Amino acid sequence: MEFGIIASAARLAHNGCAAAWIYGAFILENGSSRRSRLVTERNERRAGAVCRKGEGGRSQVKSKWIGSEEHKRVLCETFVKTHKRFLPEEIEWPELDADSLNRLKSLPIWNEAVKTESSTAVEVQTLGRVEPDPIMADAIALQGYEEGRHAAILGLLTRRYGIAVEPFEEPAPPEDPVRTFLATGYGECLDSFFAFGLFAIGKRSQLFPAALIDIFDPIMQEEARHILFVVNWSAYLRARTPALRRPAYDLRKAWIVADQIVTHARNATRVGGNGSQEGFTMSGHNAFGELSARSFLELCLAENDRRLAPYDPRLLRPALVPSAVRFALRLIPPNRGRASGEPAECPLGGARRAEVSREVFRP
Repeated sequence: MEFGIIASAARLAHNGCAAAWIYGAFILENGSSRRSRLVTERNERRAGAVCRKGEGGRSQVKSKWIGSEEHKRVLCETFVKTHKRFLPEEIEWPELDADSLNRLKSLPIWNEAVKTESSTAVEVQTLGRVEPDPIMADAIALQGYEEGRHAAILGLLTRRYGIAVEPFEEPAPPEDPVRTFLATGYGECLDSFFAFGLFAIGKRSQLFPAALIDIFDPIMQEEARHILFVVNWSAYLRARTPALRRPAYDLRKAWIVADQIVTHARNATRVGGNGSQEGFTMSGHNAFGELSARSFLELCLAENDRRLAPYDPRLLRPALVPSAVRFALRLIPPNRGRASGEPAECPLGGARRAEVSREVFRP
């Protein structure tokens, strides 16, 4: 879920991150983002997509391709073919020691996480049922199934480890499925960007058993697929809209994105207050100890590039958050006490920080 105001980007980056109920992945080596962009450019030329790489790695794909039948086909086939088949009931949950169990229970996100995933599943499934294009409808329905699977997995996890979750009303289908899908999708763009960074911190710092982390890594990758789908679906929908109606579409989308920015910024400032669990996706990295804004943002950028790299390079990538963060990094001074290319500070304290610093943030 996205934020676009540059000043807010730096501030929220210092306070925040995302979806800390999932941990894992690894930190890219220095320069890997640039190498990834070069590989992407080469693949785009081979695929026949006419692209120009601009500031911050943003791609401008030939406008005639966006909104075409080929665009729709590539998007939906990519989404369907990368779906991983498994049932939540088949997951073998590992035994946790007392410290790991207490850390898991102490995360202030379980009520909001379970409720949000359940609501998102209903919202996406509703759009899948009313989408008139059968190819697009199948892909959206599949995403709705995956969102429902996420909710089921969280339910199984909380019951398995005795995590109390407050009851909530069954979510109702949205009255405007298209608007709701836009809002939900662009919200995921913001949350997922920071979640990728937290996930990397969690795995490298070994705060939780590897077996538990391995369960959630495929879910993190599904989130990458979801945000890839929504930005391309939105661009496809806009391109198919008659020219005279496109300004109205753009205004509607801008309003939705702005609302997500404001909502997430507001929630980030009050997470934990009065028992609130909203906004942990923007302030959760504080749960892992010390980590500078620059180190965290650089990590999120690297993980975002890595998570989205496997998919067809002709498809659009979420650009608002990465572009804002790259701009914000120009304004944030380098981390004190280290030169460019040296390991970033470890997000832990005391002896544990010294023990894992070389492993977590090795260059």
